[in-house]
Amino acid sequence: LQYYKDSSNSVSNKDNLPDNSNDEKLPVIFLHGFPDNATGARLVASEILESSSGKRRCLLFSCPGYDLTSISPSKGRSTIDAVAEDYLVAINHVLGEKSRFHVVGHDWGAAHASCLARKQAPDRIASLTMASVPHNMAAGMKAFPKEQFRKSWYMAFFQLPLLPEWWIFFAGKSNRKNDGLRWLWRSWSPAYDFDSAYFESVRRTLSQPGVIRSAINMYRENLGISFLIQYLAVQTIVGLHWLIGCLRGCKLAPLKFSNEGREEHDSTFSMPVLAITGENDGCIDTRLFDVTMSSTHTPKKESLEEENGGDNADRDLYKKVYRRGCSLLRIPNA
Repeated sequence: LQYYKDSSNSVSNKDNLPDNSNDEKLPVIFLHGFPDNATGARLVASEILESSSGKRRCLLFSCPGYDLTSISPSKGRSTIDAVAEDYLVAINHVLGEKSRFHVVGHDWGAAHASCLARKQAPDRIASLTMASVPHNMAAGMKAFPKEQFRKSWYMAFFQLPLLPEWWIFFAGKSNRKNDGLRWLWRSWSPAYDFDSAYFESVRRTLSQPGVIRSAINMYRENLGISFLIQYLAVQTIVGLHWLIGCLRGCKLAPLKFSNEGREEHDSTFSMPVLAITGENDGCIDTRLFDVTMSSTHTPKKESLEEENGGDNADRDLYKKVYRRGCSLLRIPNA
């Protein structure tokens, strides 16, 4: 799914996007999500470096809390706003306080990148690319799309103390084929043929003292125990609805949840925006993008899976996404 918004909050097509032809040397910043590390963007970054003949810089940032030096003992430092502020401090340190850049975020990184684009540095970001997670996820969860709520079980599970940390890393430690980390990767990206070296680098990142707890605290501080209660309540209602239908021997009308709050988190972006979602994503349902993006905007949809050429062609898919993104966002592509 690709959405384009201009500063007047109206739909734009690629012919009306701002011309970034003078941005040839602007760096591209990558922000990762969970469970991942900064090397997750290595394929896209290498493609950018290769196609630009080294003229464009790529910066792969580690999410605050994913290494020993950035773990904060203070409560509230894992909220989206707080992490985005930490990213901006790091960006200013590396590039300067008046620098402009492109930002690409995946999963939690998409939420952090969106926050940077909406609040912290809207005038400094040349383009925003979000992968897997739309910009106003909170509004989408309020609408309770059935498919996404089913896939959000782990968000509720992560509200429990200690158990998620044990399950992800320590459970199956003697048999790594059965631990929670590998299971999450397999269930969220069933067609992704990830290499073992990359997976082990993520395992090493999360196995550092305090890192796995810091990573899960991001779910706890942004969602809270109320999400667990809400999740259990909705699942109970859905279960009772199904049971009553079975007892009556008839099929009841589908449950409908309120869309209240759908628009309240919607925002206007002052830069071109590319949102990418996978049709078979086991974590964030692609239909959530239709729920969360403003109803006044008509998205342009394209299927990437049809061009993938098989489960093992992930590098080719990265190239297609990168090149298509460059074309749509008017980023010079060497």
